[in-house]
Amino acid sequence: MNMRDEPDATIKDLPDEFLIEILCRLPDYKYAFQCKCVSKHWLSLISSPYFIRSFVAAANNKMKFNEPYAFVYFQSMVERLYKSL
Repeated sequence: MNMRDEPDATIKDLPDEFLIEILCRLPDYKYAFQCKCVSKHWLSLISSPYFIRSFVAAANNKMKFNEPYAFVYFQSMVERLYKSL
């Protein structure tokens, strides 16, 4: 079968679970809420309690993962500050 014979896939063909996973990986809630303007389907998806719970859970996981690194970075900044005094 030739590639030209196959129909083009669009974002509409993507299952909601995958779309939610992609949107939950956005760096900030502001970007996710801006996506509400894409379509009525995205508005209903992003407004759903399932998406909100998923987004909050993903954000918490990001914070837990990055927290030790943030502490190490902050500690090294404090040490450099004290050394410069």
